[in-house]
Amino acid sequence: MSKPPRHFLLWSVLGLALLLGHPRSISAQATSADLVELQRGIDQLRTAAESWKRQGGPERRVVDQVCLVPDFATFLEVIGTWDDGHFFPILIDDIELNFKFIRAFRPARVVRYPKRVETIEPEQVWTRAVESVGRAWSRDQPSGDTGKELAGDAIPNSLGPTPPGLVFSEPDSPMLAGAVALAAGRFQPLVRWDVEKRFGDVLSFPEAQKLVASLEERVSDLVLSHSRLGDSCDFLTLAGDYPYRYNPLQTAQGPSALDDFLARTPDGRSRWAFTGRLLGNPAESLYRAMCSLFLSPRSALLFNTYDEKDRSWATYSMRTAARQLIKIAPVTHRSGDMVSLKGWHQVLGSVNPFGLMLINTHGSPFQFGLGGDTGVPGDIPPSVPTAIHIIHSFSATDPNDPNTVAGRWLANGAFIYYGSMQEPYLSAFRPPDLISRLIENEVPLGAAFRRMPLEPFGQPWKLVYLGDPLYRLRHGGTGNRVPPDDWTTGNSWPRYSASARPRANEPDDARFGWIVKTAVAQLQRTNNAQTMPHEEIDEALLAIERARLSPPLQPFFDALLSDALLEANRPGVLKSRLEAIPVRERGPATKRILETCRFLLLEQYRTHGDFRRTVRVWSELAHSDLPREVLEQLISRLRPLTGTPGHQMEWLNFLHTELRALKGTTAQGVIQAEVDRLRGPR
Repeated sequence: MSKPPRHFLLWSVLGLALLLGHPRSISAQATSADLVELQRGIDQLRTAAESWKRQGGPERRVVDQVCLVPDFATFLEVIGTWDDGHFFPILIDDIELNFKFIRAFRPARVVRYPKRVETIEPEQVWTRAVESVGRAWSRDQPSGDTGKELAGDAIPNSLGPTPPGLVFSEPDSPMLAGAVALAAGRFQPLVRWDVEKRFGDVLSFPEAQKLVASLEERVSDLVLSHSRLGDSCDFLTLAGDYPYRYNPLQTAQGPSALDDFLARTPDGRSRWAFTGRLLGNPAESLYRAMCSLFLSPRSALLFNTYDEKDRSWATYSMRTAARQLIKIAPVTHRSGDMVSLKGWHQVLGSVNPFGLMLINTHGSPFQFGLGGDTGVPGDIPPSVPTAIHIIHSFSATDPNDPNTVAGRWLANGAFIYYGSMQEPYLSAFRPPDLISRLIENEVPLGAAFRRMPLEPFGQPWKLVYLGDPLYRLRHGGTGNRVPPDDWTTGNSWPRYSASARPRANEPDDARFGWIVKTAVAQLQRTNNAQTMPHEEIDEALLAIERARLSPPLQPFFDALLSDALLEANRPGVLKSRLEAIPVRERGPATKRILETCRFLLLEQYRTHGDFRRTVRVWSELAHSDLPREVLEQLISRLRPLTGTPGHQMEWLNFLHTELRALKGTTAQGVIQAEVDRLRGPR
């Protein structure tokens, strides 16, 4: 992260003072035309934020349950049972994500929809999606008759003031499930927007302008006014395989984020909406949408690696932000000597417990600075559902790649991620003090994180908001819950509960099915079934022979075992079990979790000075096809151990062995460089 020029820091301070209402802190230059315009823009945001609070739509109560479904078609059937007065979380089967959500939501019951819906023909997908959104808005009638259905692709004016947002998607989009959920959940129309270019395409400036005009035309077709904040359309959610970057006219600065180019006036000086982007397959996009609709963080982590004594970085201190956010949730603040690699692992553990994270660091797509140390994606643990704001260069270059910083956080449980897809410069980010004040005032994160046009770097730039832009942290949580038995529609749906433990001679498939039902039942807040200590469930899982399970069940077994053992902080046991899986049978999630276990153990052994165990885990990582940048960092971590007289020769001999084993791989060059360094000048 490059330091900002002094005039940008001045503008940041001025913008902060204006927004927080401290005019006395502004210099005499505050009477200039520029500052008058800046004040006008900030006032516009304030006024719009007040209007957003009044446009929440009908007051819904949360039915205290989670419903699990097998696929997209069944999901559409179930979401159609929502109405304008009731809704509840729905998740498509995915053990890793479902357990994260259920553990955070803590429902009174977990149910399964009693029937499986037939697959929808491709030409009917969009029609069915829009119909499901409309049914989810229907009136709650005492008789059980929901009355006339609304059109899911139009603003539901009959329901009163609703959030000024639109959700854009395509019939073949993997994110359509999440798009339907956000449209139905926030009373936003589901809008079809077909685009030829795809996520990986880099648009020319004329192509980007054409796409911007196309989107605005779709908005104009649906809303009466959209040209300023505070009118009929202030938030756009992109849930399709839409282009991610474009080349601005100043191509020497590299590509910029298309999302930040959208929803602006032609001269770029005014923003008329804030944009967010939903990513992932059907289960992932739905998980992220449901997190936004139903979860509020129970704790927050503020992690600042910047030197607060350096004036260039002092504006981004998190001390005031910590005092602000504690009004919403308990806050853990780390800075100074507590932000090393060791401090990172100590505060996060084997599963990150924080539902909101503000992180100040620097680095690349594959690294992030930790004081004098450097972290890599493998140091990012699985997480509770979390919303992340990270000041860092290049972290979101490719958020679909779990080998990058953003990609790893999203794969590990984050449902909102705000960061940069290129070099943004520090002043492109709002200071934490300002962000925390806006969060405290319940401003949606899509508006709280993004700069206004007249703030520094407020023009189309390189920052991306991944997730629901309307998500906000409400005082008192996400809404009142109604007991599930009071909502009669779902009372007949089968509830997860534990039956009697199967006999020891039962097939492994039957025993695993019993474990899944028992583990889900244990996550319910009120559990009338037999309760079992988590340790017993873990041991029952470990007693199952994976190879004896039916092949379709094996990935589910891997995911449940990973969830259980990481929650129990047993990465060593889990690593051994995952390593026993044949390489050809390891899916992406299994490989990611195995890497997590190795990194957790590497840090544990390294911290305790255990040379041989550290080297053994390093070797496993070197054989796992990591990027060169990551391998170089791992080598540097070992130097304090391998540089001692007693270990240097053993290390050098080991490297020679690895050179032969890893010939022709990315690791070969990294290892050869370390061998040359140890040998010294010839």
